[in-house]
Amino acid sequence: MKSHMRMTPLVTSVWQLVSQPLPLLTPNDVRDQEFSTHRFREGYDMDEVDDYLDHVRDTINRLTKTLKTLQKETKK
Repeated sequence: MKSHMRMTPLVTSVWQLVSQPLPLLTPNDVRDQEFSTHRFREGYDMDEVDDYLDHVRDTINRLTKTLKTLQKETKK
């Protein structure tokens, strides 16, 4: 880490986050997640589940790109 940066709790937390490997949950994990349906009662609205999973996947993609960028910047 650059010596001019103060080690505040926030800086320490961010540093720990970007120093770690990527999370185990990937965008593809979210995309490929399947939900079972219930035989004896009404289940989830599959369109809502699919829309939500798209949103989660997009969020993880954005966070993954941000994390990779921060990791590259901290190596400079």
